[in-house]
Amino acid sequence: TISSLKKLNYQIGILSGDARNSVTTIARQLTIDEFHFAKTPEDKLAFIDKQQNSGANCLMVGDGFNDVGALAASKMSITLGNGTQLSKSASDAVLVSKDLTVIVKALEISKAVKRVIKQNLSWAIGYNLLAVPFAMMGLVPAWLAAIGMSLSSLIVVLNALRLRNE
Repeated sequence: TISSLKKLNYQIGILSGDARNSVTTIARQLTIDEFHFAKTPEDKLAFIDKQQNSGANCLMVGDGFNDVGALAASKMSITLGNGTQLSKSASDAVLVSKDLTVIVKALEISKAVKRVIKQNLSWAIGYNLLAVPFAMMGLVPAWLAAIGMSLSSLIVVLNALRLRNE
């Protein structure tokens, strides 16, 4: 999962309340360059706030009571399935399996959804900016404008259906 996220140019870090030796060992094993240890819940929240205030979009993955503030403050947050109930309620999503690769898949799907939304909005706005004035001026008969609007809606739906293959 970490390798896949790095290939997609995501920055990976560890923000832990654990001791230095434990965190350093795990960070080295996982080839994570940025890691922070012995952090309190307030420290974690401050770190997330600082990152997001500097323009970063943070995804926080946590599982414990001490992660609740940071999970709630992150643009996106995921609690592991075995996490505390409070951390689950503070998160945007709960990972019910132990397969962390779904995080990568979720990020890829979210990018595809965002792209399709932009395409659909562009198409709908463009069509309406062209077709509606012609219809209002009487240059296009009402029945043809209605068919055109139906076709426009069909194009938007078909474009959105492409996401099923993502």
